[in-house]
Amino acid sequence: MLKMYIDSFRIMIKHSKMWGVLYMLVSVCNALLVAAQLLLLQNFINQLSIYSIQISIHVIFSLSLFALSYFLQSILGFVIARIDIRLTKLLTENMNKLLFDKISKIDYACYEDEKMYNIIQRMGDSPQDKFKSVFLTSLSTLHAFIVLAGVSIVFFQISYWLTLSLLIVLAGVVYCSTKGMNILNATIRQQTKDERILNYYNGLLVEKNAVFELTVFRAIPYIVKLRKSVEKSVLRILFRRYLQADAIYNVSTVLIVCWVIFALFYSGNLVIAGQTSIGLFVALIQASIAIIGNVETLAYNFSDTIHSMEMVRYYYEFIDLPERNIDFRNNNDIHNEKDIIFNNVSFKYPGTEKYVLKNISFKIGEKEKVAIVGVNGAGKSTIIKLLLNLYEIDNGEIRVDVNMFSPVFQDYVNYYLTVRENVAFSDIDKIQDDKSIYVALSKGQASDILEMSTNKLEMNLGKLTDDGVDISGGQWQRLAVSRCLFPADAFVILDEPTASMDPIAESKMYGYFLETLKDQGCLIISHRLASAKLVDKILVLQDGFIAEQGTHAELIEQKGLYFQMFSAQSSWYN
Repeated sequence: MLKMYIDSFRIMIKHSKMWGVLYMLVSVCNALLVAAQLLLLQNFINQLSIYSIQISIHVIFSLSLFALSYFLQSILGFVIARIDIRLTKLLTENMNKLLFDKISKIDYACYEDEKMYNIIQRMGDSPQDKFKSVFLTSLSTLHAFIVLAGVSIVFFQISYWLTLSLLIVLAGVVYCSTKGMNILNATIRQQTKDERILNYYNGLLVEKNAVFELTVFRAIPYIVKLRKSVEKSVLRILFRRYLQADAIYNVSTVLIVCWVIFALFYSGNLVIAGQTSIGLFVALIQASIAIIGNVETLAYNFSDTIHSMEMVRYYYEFIDLPERNIDFRNNNDIHNEKDIIFNNVSFKYPGTEKYVLKNISFKIGEKEKVAIVGVNGAGKSTIIKLLLNLYEIDNGEIRVDVNMFSPVFQDYVNYYLTVRENVAFSDIDKIQDDKSIYVALSKGQASDILEMSTNKLEMNLGKLTDDGVDISGGQWQRLAVSRCLFPADAFVILDEPTASMDPIAESKMYGYFLETLKDQGCLIISHRLASAKLVDKILVLQDGFIAEQGTHAELIEQKGLYFQMFSAQSSWYN
């Protein structure tokens, strides 16, 4: 816990610069003032008892100091509030920049690993708020210890062993609070997976398309039942662990209350015996109240820090996540042509032993149109992931001399932004190039979307904003195609974007694509063969190997795997 507190200070100072340091200094000064008030109160009561009701310079001076301490405390509270605004602004800006920079570099394989993906998700949940919470809680804890140190000075005037016994009791309080916190921390870590499942069920019950389909199927009560089952399990364990932790916290409270009662009884007898001053006894009463209040603060801080302190751990794990090696491919010129070459490439997904691709080799020319076909699971989409540099290969080499790739996937994203942004994301530097955007919309057969609003390219899509326009699934699909076709000189990748179409419509769409892309290279991934007759070359993938390659006519003549697949599908196009 102490290490986490120190780490929170380091992170805050790193991201908020001088404002974090200033906040800490002002907080410490505030705590010292609170501790000093006990001694100033003792001095004022003693002066008052010495000079009785007479107005003397000593009484006025001690009263002025006591009043000044409260005035300074209010000023420091005002200063802290102003510093807090600056600190929050800087922390949010700087931490978000760091997080988003890191996310842009994270190895794509991290998203396939459950533990690493969980870390990424955690960091996407307003981490700056949790870091600030840890920082403020650590300052509150430091504040409590400074006040308790001031209290110790008051009790030291009675007896050094009384102060020593207080320190021993406080050590017991810290131990109990830490033990209770660790119980809850372990529980929260264990339930991360269950929380993710709960969030998934929650999403199903609020996301428009999911609710629509579940309503039609009358399956919402079933999802609610599943959610309730997981929630019940989570709450049952949490409730039991909270009871355990609370019992431990209560032990610490009983310890400190018993000590305070004993200390007041002991010091009260000394006052009666005339062995100590009234001022010191009054200060002791005030100190006892401060002890109980600050011990409760410590216990609350320890329990309140649980979630936030976990975020500090996730922060360092997030920073240590592996990043993409963007230079692992060989990008040398290949005979002065813009070619793509796979040379004996083998690949298995991280954490698995089975090779998805096994020593595959092929070459695609600058403006060549190639189709990769095969049954589901043959490894077609894996080739695309390697080509787009999402994974590093295990063996062989990939040589690429292409300016840029422009893909469209089967699971394309519907961006609830403007039409302009939806199209220009594939070449963001040309986002203000209206002419090229209109051309891309025309190529993607999506120009009809512009007729739905007078805002044209500035029309907001989806229901994220009040003026958003909800378009059909087919229009979203054509918009995704337009996005792919926006870069004029990119090598286009079509990873089954027309899978939802019927075979005849798909065949017509691919024919239109290839006509539109006559001056660009293109790679088409499909398990249906609508496009196969139209391309320059076909690669037939089977179980991670390239079983056959050639033109449509050549492969038909060979009467191998491609011939069998095409024959089985030929009735779809009649």
